[in-house]
Amino acid sequence: MLSAQIFKKMKCRGFKFVGLAIVCTCMQRAGAANDHAARCLLPTSHDQMQGFDA
Repeated sequence: MLSAQIFKKMKCRGFKFVGLAIVCTCMQRAGAANDHAARCLLPTSHDQMQGFDA
């Protein structure tokens, strides 16, 4: 998993307050990961997210 690799590298480089959940959330927010469940009610495409502010 990419987020796990990023997490490990950040820890090695001295980041103290970082965890797997933080990295995964940042990737989702940046649009680099979309791992919502298929039955999730949140819209998945950028066009559908107009008006949603998480």
